Amino acid sequence: MNKSGLVKISEIAEIVTGNTPSMKVKEYYGGNIPWVKPAEVTSQYQPITETLQTLTEKGAKKARVIPKDSILITCIGNIGRVGIAGTDLATNQQINSLVLNESVMPDYIFFALKYLGPRLENSSTGTTLSIVNKTSLGEFKIPVPEKKLQNEISKRLMKIENIQARKRILKGLYEELLESSFVKLFENSLKETKSFHRLSKLLDKIENGWSPVCQKEPAKEGEYGVLKLSAVSYGVYNPKENKAMKEGSEPKLNCEVEKGDFLFTRKNTYELVGACAYVQETPPRMMLPDIIFRLKIKDENELNPIFLWGLFNNSFFREKIRKLASGSAGSMPNISKQRLLGLEIPVPDIKKQKKYAEIYKKVRELQDKNKLQEKEIVNLQRSLSSKYFN
Repeated sequence: MNKSGLVKISEIAEIVTGNTPSMKVKEYYGGNIPWVKPAEVTSQYQPITETLQTLTEKGAKKARVIPKDSILITCIGNIGRVGIAGTDLATNQQINSLVLNESVMPDYIFFALKYLGPRLENSSTGTTLSIVNKTSLGEFKIPVPEKKLQNEISKRLMKIENIQARKRILKGLYEELLESSFVKLFENSLKETKSFHRLSKLLDKIENGWSPVCQKEPAKEGEYGVLKLSAVSYGVYNPKENKAMKEGSEPKLNCEVEKGDFLFTRKNTYELVGACAYVQETPPRMMLPDIIFRLKIKDENELNPIFLWGLFNNSFFREKIRKLASGSAGSMPNISKQRLLGLEIPVPDIKKQKKYAEIYKKVRELQDKNKLQEKEIVNLQRSLSSKYFN
């Protein structure tokens, strides 16, 4: 697109900044008007019709209502995420809304800003918190072709967006399959306390990592890295979540993560403390930090590590694990080795455990395939967006 096709946002839209009505006035909240906060603006094409908090008509007058099909863009903090209003709604002050004129199509502007929005960071102000004000947003230029071409571009990108949405749904269904398979196989075992054993009888030991001073950036190929909590926090091992060791630091080789390891976060938020992951594969030179335990199972013909993963991620059993945590007010909950070793867990028939492990591995294979396809779709979307909007 040549420069002659670039148009200022102020030429195609009225820019409306949201507001937060006084929280002290109860009459402002709990009505039928959605009130959008930045976390609900995700850059996924899913017109916003429902929100966690809502406003009454009185409250909405204080926050400024914008019409359906307006474009929402985050302009404070995490700048450049976009959304589209699926109904009349209001937003807080961290979001600017574009009430579009008839020269542009809402879907086209959504996709243009989804691709170009992150560049708004260059026009932001503020030392501690990035801010893009209405003036800067109004001066921001985007390519605006004739409506017929806007429509064609939108339709092409919408097809990709719909595929991405299906992939996200599939991802959630795979996790539900693992949970439901576990419950189906072991529901009775969770209730039969006769089959419970202390973890201390089933483990050889619990190993600590260590936390040297690291760089902010992740390790490059061939470098030593130390895992962050987020490498384990969400139930799936993610070695990309690491920090590179500083040059000249000596690694502790006994802390290197290995295939088949069972990792457990001893310290985290209340919701995530005790999160665990089974290591199917790992790049070399990934080190455990001191806030992640490695559980060494004594006999895998008695306790299968993938069964243990399923147990520790079971919604019912998660509560038992959280109760092991202790910590003073204001500090992150922490689970000690002693308390973890004292935990009693069910040990069902090993054949059932291995059956679950087979299901787990098949589902992970499907998830990996789905993830690879997602990456290919994202690359296609970026390529087309670059062609249309640069």
